[in-house]
Amino acid sequence: MPSFLLLDTKLFFFINQSLAHPIFDLIMPVITNLNNWKIPILLAWLVLMLKGGKKGRVVVILLIIVLTTSDLLSSAVIKPSIGRFRPCHLYENIR
Repeated sequence: MPSFLLLDTKLFFFINQSLAHPIFDLIMPVITNLNNWKIPILLAWLVLMLKGGKKGRVVVILLIIVLTTSDLLSSAVIKPSIGRFRPCHLYENIR
């Protein structure tokens, strides 16, 4: 396991320092902000509900079930069982 953690740390620093680009510093906060996606997601949901017919409504219901289940599984089961801190809480000099 120590060799895996060493590889994990080296890979993190390689990606964080070598593959970083100023354009990503501008784009990623916009992409990862959920508030920027609320209206497009609502519009897609409405289109599926109104124009998708029976298949569209089934897709909407299944999406709600799958997204809720995956979110609960990742946040309530996987994260606590792994118990790792985020790199920004462990290391200094990271982007």
